[in-house]
Amino acid sequence: MQVVTILYKFVYCAILATILAVLVSGMPFSFGVTRLQALLLWTYVVVLLLTGFTAVAFRSLSRTAVWGLVILFCAFFSWHSWFGPGGFFVQTEVHTFDPVGVVAESRHFKEQAALPYMVIMVWFLSMPIFRQMVGRASRNQPKREVSEDESGHADPPKPK
Repeated sequence: MQVVTILYKFVYCAILATILAVLVSGMPFSFGVTRLQALLLWTYVVVLLLTGFTAVAFRSLSRTAVWGLVILFCAFFSWHSWFGPGGFFVQTEVHTFDPVGVVAESRHFKEQAALPYMVIMVWFLSMPIFRQMVGRASRNQPKREVSEDESGHADPPKPK
């Protein structure tokens, strides 16, 4: 279970780092956005970093804290992805001048973006669930027996 936990944390943090890299490198934090959008973007960066910390240290945090931070991150991710400047699911170009074609293309774009968005949201929301599964598995593991030898030193049992 230890290897699975490390792998899960690595993948989770790698995805967060990718989002952070895209966000910081391509976001207009100072120009082209309102003050409210800039404040939301910087808050999103802070929440993203806190979520990365939570992914690394989720066993030492309370269940409520993990759920709260993940839900807050998902809310910021949803806002930025669909409505924020430079969002992942914001359509930036159309391939026709026909107004009816633009509406059809926009609808098609949103339909195509819905599935990846749902998959990403399920992945992000899996952290508190995975945390609970890891905690349950660690509580159910049998304790290692320790036997004392004649000198009073505790040694792990020898394989049979």
